[in-house]
Amino acid sequence: LQGLQVGDNRTSSLGRDSSVSNLCAPSSDLETGEGAVTPGRTGADGQAMEDRSASGGAWSASTDQHCRYMLAKKSPLLSKTLVQQEREAQEACILSLDQLYAQAVVLDPIFRKTTQQLAFKYNGHFFVSAGGSATGGEGTGGVVSSSPCLMAWRQIQQDPEVLASVQWGGVKKLDRAVRKMAMFYSGRVSHLRDLVRQRIVFDTLEDVRACVEGIYEDRE
Repeated sequence: LQGLQVGDNRTSSLGRDSSVSNLCAPSSDLETGEGAVTPGRTGADGQAMEDRSASGGAWSASTDQHCRYMLAKKSPLLSKTLVQQEREAQEACILSLDQLYAQAVVLDPIFRKTTQQLAFKYNGHFFVSAGGSATGGEGTGGVVSSSPCLMAWRQIQQDPEVLASVQWGGVKKLDRAVRKMAMFYSGRVSHLRDLVRQRIVFDTLEDVRACVEGIYEDRE
């Protein structure tokens, strides 16, 4: 069962990992060492299991049920532990888009401040409106200048007028979040992880690397 993971805002991978393929195979395959599921075979519930290779790795509900049955039969303690972990992970997931956006609104200014600190420490740049008027990002409804210019944050923060014209990222628009959630995440709200975002531009790859290392070492 090496590699089996449950939780972390994701659905259980039970029955999808190659390391548990033998648990999902009929008893004849367990004897021969074959772990692939082929068309025409039936699970514990009597329903035909879909072809794993033809479906591109997708598993039907009957296949998942059969895997859980085999796991519970072979290792009741492990099965009970995985079920408990899966239940805790589901309870920890955010299921409401309203709740996710409420968190995003609170975190946006905090994340912006963190971005500014990174830009100051690693010589980062931000886009500034050429006209000098305040503009907003995607989520603020502001008008983005057609010809913005890049300026170092160390220079921007010294001029209040320039500071007001920085093009910050903003919270992702609701319609785009709903479209992305529906098209790529099967309606799972907890899979949306880019509602709050910013952009820092660097002159050299060395600065990029230093900033990434700084982010990695930051516990927050």
